[in-house]
Amino acid sequence: MKISPAAMAMLVLPLGVGAPLTVCVEDQDSLLAVPVRGAMTKELLRLVGNRVDGPQFGNCAGGWSEIAMTILDEPPSGLEDVLALAYREGGRIQPRLVVFRGSLYRHAGRPGAGEALGRSLARVAVHEVLHFLDRRHRHCEAGLMKATLSAHELTAPGLWSARRQSTSCGSGQ
Repeated sequence: MKISPAAMAMLVLPLGVGAPLTVCVEDQDSLLAVPVRGAMTKELLRLVGNRVDGPQFGNCAGGWSEIAMTILDEPPSGLEDVLALAYREGGRIQPRLVVFRGSLYRHAGRPGAGEALGRSLARVAVHEVLHFLDRRHRHCEAGLMKATLSAHELTAPGLWSARRQSTSCGSGQ
């Protein structure tokens, strides 16, 4: 699967007049310590470069150039293995997602360092953001857009690049 030309344009060009896409992170229960937030910011910017403004932590206003990412501790009953959810309405991916810190923490092998947890959060967020930008729910066979990422793929430093993920479903490494 290749990312559509429209999604590629959204990744390469800022939305609106000079305004990059904002990833707003709502951490209502203060689940993310400062080192985790720092590592998440660093990895998100490494993967998507200057195409995003942020992430910004706080209340998400839901503006037209914003993706709202809510951090919750655990997923709803019946979805225990789910790391994150992107929402659809009328068949379209919406600009909001939820990441479940507890599920991610367990799946990633209980990373001891804030840096590894922050990297994991960023990779899950970028995966969901790419679903929104491409307006598809399909997954790739390899790379950041795989349906299920291993603990190593979530936490290892230096995996994937923004260029490879924004142009194809290659290995991304």
